Amino acid sequence: MAAGGHARAGFWRWTWSLIVLLVGYFALAILLHTMFINFIFDGAVCNLLTEEIGSRRADVLIRTSYWFLSVAAMIPAAALALKVVGLKITDIVSPKTAPNWLLSVIAAFSVFLIVTPINLINLWTHSQRSDVTFDPLSGLALIFIPIILILIIFQATAEEIVFRGYLVQLVGRWTKSWWVITLIIGGLFFAVHLPSPIFDVLGWLAYLNYILLAVLFTLLALITGRLEYSIGAHIGWNWGLLVLDYNSPSAPDLYLGAGAIVYTGTVDPVFIDGVYAVLQFVVVFLVCLILHFRYFAPYRR
Repeated sequence: MAAGGHARAGFWRWTWSLIVLLVGYFALAILLHTMFINFIFDGAVCNLLTEEIGSRRADVLIRTSYWFLSVAAMIPAAALALKVVGLKITDIVSPKTAPNWLLSVIAAFSVFLIVTPINLINLWTHSQRSDVTFDPLSGLALIFIPIILILIIFQATAEEIVFRGYLVQLVGRWTKSWWVITLIIGGLFFAVHLPSPIFDVLGWLAYLNYILLAVLFTLLALITGRLEYSIGAHIGWNWGLLVLDYNSPSAPDLYLGAGAIVYTGTVDPVFIDGVYAVLQFVVVFLVCLILHFRYFAPYRR
């Protein structure tokens, strides 16, 4: 992606665009929150789920769905903000051609099939068997699996459009250096995730994972010149959350309620966890680049 290649508007229009993005997103987030409180959290859906899977898991499952949906609200906010500077979302997803969403599909499934086995191998190689249980959703709660899968698609796409699309164009007005852009965009992506309780629970491992993800997604966008790969990689990575879950007394905030394979032991990151995190980063990065340069880039010439 040519940094700043589409940043045609002047400074004040981009400033106004950024204000529209922030105000639009928070307005939509407040609206969604109000709807969830009135119709879901305190409604019949929550009561029915409680009968099926228990009150704690029902509450967590609804909150997980709400969180992904609230992030997805960045898509319409970004569309409005881009309109201010004369751009469309497709202009930043694939600046020179029409978006090829097949790239995102292939990248998503490829990354899912990479990170899920690595996570499971990591779990099984240094955990007690008694701490791992199989606890899939049942009854009415099963409908949340496709719902969350779809919400993750929009959530990951929204984050990539804002961070690797909109903000890259904004930062690209002042610098064309990939490494400076990676540092700034990756740093912003990392910073907005800092309030997550995962940092309190996993400590150094959470910092390592988010730094690697920030660099991974940003470099994929800059090197390939399009967002389909970072969008797909982000989706596949988050889909892995639905396979392995943590229902540990030492890490209650990591419980998403959706995972079928559940770790219930003490969460205490060790060195090998960091090794697996780096391994995931390297493999995913190389696979996405191979997909682009070996199989797709030649057809664009």
